[in-house]
Parts: sequence; structure tokens; C-alpha cells
Amino acid sequence: GATVIPPLDPDTGALPLGRHVATLPEVQNQFTTTDQRNDLWKKFLAVTGMFRGEGSVCAVWLSGSYLTSKEMPHDVDAVYWLGRGFDPRTAQRIARYVRDVMHMPVDCYPFVYEPTKGAGFTSDQYTWYRGYWDDLWCRLRSNDDNEARVSRRGYVEVIIDGWHS
Repeated sequence: GATVIPPLDPDTGALPLGRHVATLPEVQNQFTTTDQRNDLWKKFLAVTGMFRGEGSVCAVWLSGSYLTSKEMPHDVDAVYWLGRGFDPRTAQRIARYVRDVMHMPVDCYPFVYEPTKGAGFTSDQYTWYRGYWDDLWCRLRSNDDNEARVSRRGYVEVIIDGWHS
């Protein structure tokens, strides 16, 4: 079927504002348009496999130049929302290994998904990170400070093992 990811905004070269839910094949079909992009995608899938080898990955939020019209993005930016039983130390160990040992072009930021029932407050750290990354992923770099503060782009949420994990 047709992708649910909207076309890129011609003014910004990025996704329109918002969190756009998509599947891995939908992201792959829309953004692996060159051999270099395909190589980045394969490395992103390998990193995702590393996290899944240690526990469940609820979802991943993707952003950065990979999800733009940039012809030669240098990496894939990914926030991994990990299942409640995932050991945060293991998650950080994987992220450091990807960055410092493998030098993979995947900027990964792993967090354990920690919601509470109803409208009660969740972990302060969880709430802060969730809001921080949602806000950051909606911004575009700019030399104009006022423009850099405003949400102007979207990002993609890919459900991997599901939010129930």
C-alpha cells in the first residue's frame, strides 16, 4: 500500500510538523533512495537488532538529515524507547559500543519506557526525556535564533515490539 509518511516540505526539505507513525518498510521505501542511504539503513537495522537482542524495543523515533531531502546524509538519528524490563545500563553500553567501538553512523539515544497508569506523574527523568526529544526532533537548525526555537519539521515513530512490551 501507499506510505503513510507525508511528502517532504519543499520549503524545508524535511517532513511536515508532527510525529508520523510508519513501519520499517515504509521508512525504507521512502528514504533508501541511494546506495549510501541504503547502507545507512542497513546499519540502523543492525543497531536496532543489537537492542532487540537484549530486550524489547517498544518503538524508535527517527529524525535528522536521513529523513530530509539531503542527498548524502551522514547518519541516522534514533531515539530507542525500550521495554520496561530493559536494563538502562545495558542500553547505555550498547549505545557506547555503537558510537565508540564500531563507529556506526547511527546516533542512538536509548531510554526505558516508564509510563504510569492514568494521569499520574511518571518518572521525572522519563517525562523530561520524552518531552525533550519530541521538541528537539521538531526543530531545524538555523543561524536565526528565533527560527531555531520554533517547531518546523516532523519525525517518524516506528513501532517495533509495541508500547505494551
